[in-house]
Amino acid sequence: MTALQSLNGIGSQEAFEALTSVTQLLLPNPNLNEDEVATSGLASSVMAEIHQRYKDCQPGELYEMLSNEITRAALAESDEQQVQYRLGEQGYLWSNKYKVSFSPDLLDSMHELNVRKTHIEDAVHNADDFAHLLPQQYGANENALSLFVKFLSKTKVPHVLLILASRKGDEINVSFALRVIPSVVPIQEAKTPLDVLQALVDNYGVDVFVGDEIGKFFLYKRTNKSFGIAGQTSSQKDADILGELPPFL
Repeated sequence: MTALQSLNGIGSQEAFEALTSVTQLLLPNPNLNEDEVATSGLASSVMAEIHQRYKDCQPGELYEMLSNEITRAALAESDEQQVQYRLGEQGYLWSNKYKVSFSPDLLDSMHELNVRKTHIEDAVHNADDFAHLLPQQYGANENALSLFVKFLSKTKVPHVLLILASRKGDEINVSFALRVIPSVVPIQEAKTPLDVLQALVDNYGVDVFVGDEIGKFFLYKRTNKSFGIAGQTSSQKDADILGELPPFL
Protein backbone atom coordinates (compact mmCIF):
# COMPACT_ATOMS: atom_id res chain seq x y z
CA MET A 1 0.00 0.00 0.00
CA THR A 2 1.35 3.40 -0.98
CA ALA A 3 2.19 6.05 1.64
CA LEU A 4 1.07 8.79 -0.75
CA GLN A 5 -2.64 9.30 -1.33
CA SER A 6 -1.94 10.95 -4.68
CA LEU A 7 -0.69 7.56 -5.98
CA ASN A 8 -3.77 5.56 -4.99
CA GLY A 9 -5.18 3.80 -8.04
CA ILE A 10 -2.23 4.87 -10.23
CA GLY A 11 -0.44 2.30 -12.39
CA SER A 12 3.02 1.23 -11.25
CA GLN A 13 4.86 2.62 -14.30
CA GLU A 14 3.17 6.02 -14.06
CA ALA A 15 3.81 6.13 -10.30
CA PHE A 16 7.47 5.17 -10.83
CA GLU A 17 8.00 7.96 -13.38
CA ALA A 18 6.35 10.58 -11.16
CA LEU A 19 8.32 9.50 -8.07
CA THR A 20 11.69 9.49 -9.83
CA SER A 21 10.93 12.91 -11.32
CA VAL A 22 10.08 14.35 -7.90
CA THR A 23 13.08 12.69 -6.25
CA GLN A 24 15.50 14.15 -8.80
CA LEU A 25 14.09 17.60 -8.03
CA LEU A 26 14.32 17.17 -4.26
CA LEU A 27 17.70 15.43 -3.98
CA PRO A 28 19.81 18.62 -4.26
CA ASN A 29 17.53 20.59 -1.95
CA PRO A 30 14.66 18.96 -0.03
CA ASN A 31 13.49 22.38 1.19
CA LEU A 32 12.40 23.59 -2.24
CA ASN A 33 9.00 25.27 -2.18
CA GLU A 34 6.30 23.78 -4.33
CA ASP A 35 6.21 26.82 -6.61
CA GLU A 36 9.99 26.81 -7.11
CA VAL A 37 10.02 23.68 -9.27
CA ALA A 38 8.44 22.98 -12.63
CA THR A 39 6.25 19.88 -12.38
CA SER A 40 3.04 18.89 -14.09
CA GLY A 41 0.43 16.14 -13.97
CA LEU A 42 0.93 13.40 -11.40
CA ALA A 43 4.40 14.65 -10.38
CA SER A 44 2.83 17.99 -9.43
CA SER A 45 0.23 16.22 -7.25
CA VAL A 46 2.94 14.14 -5.55
CA MET A 47 5.06 17.24 -4.91
CA ALA A 48 2.08 19.10 -3.43
CA GLU A 49 1.29 16.21 -1.08
CA ILE A 50 4.91 15.90 0.03
CA HIS A 51 5.10 19.58 0.92
CA GLN A 52 1.84 19.35 2.82
CA ARG A 53 2.45 16.10 4.73
CA TYR A 54 6.25 15.93 5.06
CA LYS A 55 7.26 19.57 5.40
CA ASP A 56 8.42 19.13 9.01
CA CYS A 57 10.26 15.81 8.66
CA GLN A 58 14.02 15.38 8.36
CA PRO A 59 15.51 14.99 4.83
CA GLY A 60 16.55 11.43 5.63
CA GLU A 61 12.97 10.46 6.51
CA LEU A 62 11.69 12.01 3.29
CA TYR A 63 14.27 10.22 1.14
CA GLU A 64 13.57 6.89 2.87
CA MET A 65 9.85 7.26 2.12
CA LEU A 66 10.56 8.13 -1.52
CA SER A 67 13.05 5.27 -1.86
CA ASN A 68 10.50 2.80 -0.47
CA GLU A 69 7.78 4.14 -2.76
CA ILE A 70 10.03 3.93 -5.83
CA THR A 71 11.03 0.37 -4.93
CA ARG A 72 7.39 -0.61 -4.40
CA ALA A 73 6.37 0.81 -7.78
CA ALA A 74 9.33 -0.75 -9.58
CA LEU A 75 8.83 -4.19 -8.01
CA ALA A 76 5.22 -4.37 -9.14
CA GLU A 77 6.20 -5.65 -12.57
CA SER A 78 9.91 -6.49 -12.39
CA ASP A 79 12.46 -8.92 -10.99
CA GLU A 80 13.60 -7.77 -7.52
CA GLN A 81 17.33 -8.25 -8.16
CA GLN A 82 17.19 -6.31 -11.42
CA VAL A 83 15.21 -3.55 -9.74
CA GLN A 84 17.72 -3.28 -6.88
CA TYR A 85 20.55 -2.96 -9.40
CA ARG A 86 18.79 -0.34 -11.52
CA LEU A 87 17.63 1.78 -8.58
CA GLY A 88 21.07 1.59 -7.01
CA GLU A 89 22.71 2.76 -10.21
CA GLN A 90 20.34 5.72 -10.39
CA GLY A 91 20.89 6.65 -6.73
CA TYR A 92 17.35 5.87 -5.55
CA LEU A 93 18.17 3.16 -3.00
CA TRP A 94 18.20 3.90 0.72
CA SER A 95 21.74 3.72 2.11
CA ASN A 96 21.23 0.45 4.04
CA LYS A 97 20.25 -1.37 0.82
CA TYR A 98 23.72 -1.09 -0.76
CA LYS A 99 26.37 -3.80 -0.67
CA VAL A 100 29.73 -2.38 0.47
CA SER A 101 33.15 -3.21 -0.98
CA PHE A 102 36.53 -1.52 -0.54
CA SER A 103 39.18 -0.30 -2.95
CA PRO A 104 42.66 -1.88 -2.58
CA ASP A 105 44.21 1.54 -1.86
CA LEU A 106 41.79 2.14 1.00
CA LEU A 107 42.42 -1.31 2.46
CA ASP A 108 46.16 -0.57 2.45
CA SER A 109 45.71 2.77 4.24
CA MET A 110 43.04 1.89 6.82
CA HIS A 111 45.51 1.66 9.70
CA GLU A 112 46.96 5.09 8.91
CA LEU A 113 43.47 6.59 8.58
CA ASN A 114 42.37 4.95 11.85
CA VAL A 115 39.30 3.36 10.28
CA ARG A 116 38.04 -0.20 10.06
CA LYS A 117 35.73 -1.98 7.66
CA THR A 118 33.06 -2.15 10.35
CA HIS A 119 33.29 1.61 10.92
CA ILE A 120 32.76 2.27 7.22
CA GLU A 121 29.94 -0.25 6.84
CA ASP A 122 28.14 1.30 9.81
CA ALA A 123 28.64 4.81 8.41
CA VAL A 124 27.13 3.72 5.10
CA HIS A 125 24.23 1.59 6.33
CA ASN A 126 23.36 3.90 9.24
CA ALA A 127 24.39 7.20 7.69
CA ASP A 128 23.12 10.39 9.30
CA ASP A 129 23.04 11.86 5.82
CA PHE A 130 24.07 10.81 2.34
CA ALA A 131 24.10 12.15 -1.20
CA HIS A 132 23.99 10.13 -4.40
CA LEU A 133 25.58 12.35 -7.02
CA LEU A 134 23.92 12.08 -10.41
CA PRO A 135 26.46 12.89 -13.13
CA GLN A 136 24.22 11.28 -15.76
CA GLN A 137 21.98 14.33 -15.50
CA TYR A 138 24.89 16.37 -16.84
CA GLY A 139 25.79 14.13 -19.76
CA ALA A 140 28.33 11.88 -18.03
CA ASN A 141 28.05 8.09 -18.05
CA GLU A 142 30.86 7.33 -15.60
CA ASN A 143 31.98 8.15 -12.08
CA ALA A 144 28.62 7.79 -10.31
CA LEU A 145 29.63 8.74 -6.75
CA SER A 146 27.99 8.64 -3.34
CA LEU A 147 28.86 10.50 -0.15
CA PHE A 148 27.96 9.35 3.38
CA VAL A 149 28.44 11.09 6.73
CA LYS A 150 28.15 9.68 10.23
CA PHE A 151 28.25 12.04 13.22
CA LEU A 152 30.21 10.54 16.11
CA SER A 153 29.54 12.77 19.08
CA LYS A 154 30.20 10.28 21.92
CA THR A 155 33.87 9.71 21.15
CA LYS A 156 36.75 11.43 22.98
CA VAL A 157 37.02 13.85 20.07
CA PRO A 158 33.62 14.41 18.44
CA HIS A 159 33.91 14.21 14.67
CA VAL A 160 32.31 13.23 11.39
CA LEU A 161 33.24 10.13 9.40
CA LEU A 162 33.10 11.08 5.72
CA ILE A 163 32.84 8.31 3.12
CA LEU A 164 33.32 8.68 -0.64
CA ALA A 165 32.38 5.72 -2.84
CA SER A 166 31.81 4.90 -6.48
CA ARG A 167 28.41 3.43 -7.26
CA LYS A 168 27.64 0.61 -9.68
CA GLY A 169 24.24 -0.96 -9.47
CA ASP A 170 23.37 -1.78 -5.86
CA GLU A 171 27.03 -1.97 -4.79
CA ILE A 172 29.24 0.85 -3.64
CA ASN A 173 33.02 0.63 -3.65
CA VAL A 174 34.50 2.83 -0.95
CA SER A 175 37.67 4.61 -2.02
CA PHE A 176 37.97 7.31 0.65
CA ALA A 177 37.18 7.46 4.37
CA LEU A 178 38.32 10.21 6.68
CA ARG A 179 37.52 11.41 10.18
CA VAL A 180 36.77 15.12 9.94
CA ILE A 181 37.19 17.07 13.19
CA PRO A 182 35.09 20.27 13.36
CA SER A 183 37.73 22.09 15.43
CA VAL A 184 40.21 21.52 12.57
CA VAL A 185 38.01 21.68 9.47
CA PRO A 186 35.26 24.36 9.55
CA ILE A 187 32.16 22.20 8.99
CA GLN A 188 29.92 23.84 11.58
CA GLU A 189 27.81 25.41 8.82
CA ALA A 190 27.77 22.31 6.63
CA LYS A 191 24.24 21.14 5.87
CA THR A 192 24.93 18.30 3.45
CA PRO A 193 27.63 15.64 2.85
CA LEU A 194 28.73 17.67 -0.16
CA ASP A 195 29.27 20.68 2.12
CA VAL A 196 31.51 18.55 4.36
CA LEU A 197 33.54 17.38 1.36
CA GLN A 198 33.89 20.91 0.03
CA ALA A 199 35.05 22.22 3.43
CA LEU A 200 37.67 19.47 3.53
CA VAL A 201 38.87 20.25 0.01
CA ASP A 202 38.92 24.00 0.68
CA ASN A 203 40.97 23.44 3.83
CA TYR A 204 43.50 20.89 2.56
CA GLY A 205 43.18 20.73 -1.22
CA VAL A 206 45.48 22.27 -3.77
CA ASP A 207 44.49 24.59 -6.59
CA VAL A 208 43.68 22.79 -9.83
CA PHE A 209 42.93 24.23 -13.23
CA VAL A 210 40.00 23.23 -15.42
CA GLY A 211 40.50 24.91 -18.76
CA ASP A 212 40.79 28.58 -17.88
CA GLU A 213 39.34 28.20 -14.37
CA ILE A 214 41.41 27.72 -11.22
CA GLY A 215 39.99 26.50 -7.93
CA LYS A 216 39.98 23.69 -5.40
CA PHE A 217 36.48 22.28 -5.85
CA PHE A 218 34.61 21.60 -9.08
CA LEU A 219 31.28 19.76 -9.18
CA TYR A 220 29.80 18.22 -12.33
CA LYS A 221 32.36 19.94 -14.50
CA ARG A 222 33.28 18.72 -17.96
CA THR A 223 35.83 20.25 -20.29
CA ASN A 224 37.47 19.55 -23.63
CA LYS A 225 40.53 21.44 -22.43
CA SER A 226 43.42 20.31 -20.24
CA PHE A 227 43.11 20.07 -16.48
CA GLY A 228 45.43 19.29 -13.60
CA ILE A 229 47.21 20.75 -10.61
CA ALA A 230 47.76 24.48 -11.01
CA GLY A 231 51.31 25.17 -12.16
CA GLN A 232 51.53 21.84 -13.94
CA THR A 233 50.11 20.63 -17.23
CA SER A 234 47.98 17.64 -18.19
CA SER A 235 47.13 16.08 -21.52
CA GLN A 236 43.84 14.58 -20.32
CA LYS A 237 40.76 15.75 -22.18
CA ASP A 238 37.00 15.73 -21.73
CA ALA A 239 37.23 14.41 -18.18
CA ASP A 240 34.68 14.26 -15.41
CA ILE A 241 36.51 16.47 -12.97
CA LEU A 242 34.81 15.25 -9.81
CA GLY A 243 36.06 11.76 -10.50
CA GLU A 244 39.61 13.05 -10.84
CA LEU A 245 39.68 15.14 -7.66
CA PRO A 246 40.29 12.52 -4.95
CA PRO A 247 43.95 11.86 -5.98
CA PHE A 248 44.66 15.56 -5.44
CA LEU A 249 43.40 15.63 -1.84
